[in-house]
Amino acid sequence: MHIDTEPDAVRPQAVLRDLVAVSALSAAWIGKEPPAIATALADALVDLLQLDFAFVHLSNRGGTEAVDATRGNALPRLSDWLASHGSPANPLRPAEIIPDVGGDSGPCLVVPVGFDGDAGVVAAACGRDGFPTAIDELLISLAANHAAVAFQSARLIEERQRAEGALRQARDDLELKVAERTAQLGQLAGEQAALQHVAVLVAQQPSPDEVFTAVTEAVGPLLGADLAAMHVFPGDGTATVVACWSAAGPKLPVGTRLPLDGDSTAARIFRTSAPARLDSYAGVGGDTADVARGLRLRSTVGAPIVVDGKLWGALMAAVRGDDPLPGDAETRIAAFTELVATAISNAQARRDMHWLADGQAALRRVATLVAEGAPQEQVFACVAREAAHVLQAPVVTIDRYDSDSFSTVVASLGEPDFPVGSRWPLDGPTLGATVFSTGQPARVDDYADLESTAAAVMRASSMRSAVGVPILVDGRPWGVICVGARDPTLLGDDFEARLVDFTKLLAAAIVRAESREALARVADEQAALRRMATLVARGAPADDVFSAVVREVGGSNRTACAPPWRHGARPTSLSRPAGRGTRRGTTSRGWSYGRAGPLDSTTSRMPRGQSVSMPGSRATRRPSGARSPFKAGFGVS
Repeated sequence: MHIDTEPDAVRPQAVLRDLVAVSALSAAWIGKEPPAIATALADALVDLLQLDFAFVHLSNRGGTEAVDATRGNALPRLSDWLASHGSPANPLRPAEIIPDVGGDSGPCLVVPVGFDGDAGVVAAACGRDGFPTAIDELLISLAANHAAVAFQSARLIEERQRAEGALRQARDDLELKVAERTAQLGQLAGEQAALQHVAVLVAQQPSPDEVFTAVTEAVGPLLGADLAAMHVFPGDGTATVVACWSAAGPKLPVGTRLPLDGDSTAARIFRTSAPARLDSYAGVGGDTADVARGLRLRSTVGAPIVVDGKLWGALMAAVRGDDPLPGDAETRIAAFTELVATAISNAQARRDMHWLADGQAALRRVATLVAEGAPQEQVFACVAREAAHVLQAPVVTIDRYDSDSFSTVVASLGEPDFPVGSRWPLDGPTLGATVFSTGQPARVDDYADLESTAAAVMRASSMRSAVGVPILVDGRPWGVICVGARDPTLLGDDFEARLVDFTKLLAAAIVRAESREALARVADEQAALRRMATLVARGAPADDVFSAVVREVGGSNRTACAPPWRHGARPTSLSRPAGRGTRRGTTSRGWSYGRAGPLDSTTSRMPRGQSVSMPGSRATRRPSGARSPFKAGFGVS
């Protein structure tokens, strides 16, 4: 603009035009970003006032979020001057002219924006004469204020946009959290419903198999798994499948035995008794890993089932896809394992109660037999039958220890290879030999490596394990009661303790039978003595007395005794028909009596008046004519 050269009539019109142009700048800056406003102001001032240099600095109140724009060559001393002014100690005046700021641009006009320049500053330099005029200062100040307003409006718009963006983001985050929380609540509701279903089922006290099936059917869909399985650890180095669920595709049959020697989720749980996860079976060795790959499983997660403080088994879930199971799968599975443990404990408690009731009833039946004085054979058979029923044992035998390092089967149930009456040597590390030598209960978990006669028969009959408890009479092993099974898991840890009650009844029956026999023997002997005394008191002939003695002695001792005889008479002969004998407590009715032939040379020439005793008796010589206590004159004492 060339005010000085224009005619006086044109000058007001040019000023008015410039004022209108500056006023129109604010409308053009609507919606512009703050940097664009500063750049547009610098360009407008250079074009409108024909400036050589323009510098625009706009900021928020306090100097934050500032933007700069420069047009023309930089003035060497302008930045130093601006640095020394505009502070509280040296504030900017409404407009200041710097005569020399370096360069060829002439004087420089500095106009503050806002109060004391708190919203920025505008600097303009021009080499034309008379710059800056009052009109120049007016136009620059007006344009700077419009720019400040536009700048603040842009900042407000930015802040509003940021606030709206933050609000939208907060709303989106909230909606996402609500959706996530809704999903979690839905998941939790489904999980609680599944847990409640299983808990109600457990409270109804069904069979454990029903609970196992219900748990696997609940866990699989709940975790989004393709397969869920429950294993029990029977203690033989394997995991046995007791329940399995599959969404689609193959699954593990119930009863499948998986070895725990390799790396698998079940093996890790077995070794650590803690939850475990295996994200891939690629490159994992072992038979169990081969089974998992055969089922197309990619990753598995499992948690232990602990019953009464002991590791019982494991509950696991697996997927066939690339996405692994959720990170909290172990915790969610653990909630179901607690219910499984409760169901197992309840079932065990019920079984123990039934066993206790059945055991007490069985013991009462056996005790009744013993009290009634039933024969030993009947008591032995009853004990074997009752023990098999109470313990749910397939095989029960009762053996008596003999004095020749053999044992004799006196009762047998469920095993034809050990019949009653069969005798077995106590050779090698057998169950019977161990019980006999220690007098304590013993257990054989596996007969595979044992070398003995009985062990060979056990292997041939597919018996894998057995439990034996001694029958103690007077503190010494009289015999042993044995329980065998083809499956080691059928022999519970408490079998030894539960068999002890039966052995006590057996011992009582044995002692009672032996006492009866001893009393009967004493009674028979006393009766025989009374009969002999009666014969002597009645003055019975000597032959009758001695024949009666032979009968009584033979009947009580089960032996053939030579009759006493006297000199000068043929002794009574004693013979027993073949195949006949006497029993304890009976008379010798199988015997026949008669006159014997001539005696041998040793006995036929005995002097008169002497007496001779048979082996085991005591004889004394009597003088000739001496009187015998017996009327027949016999001198046997």
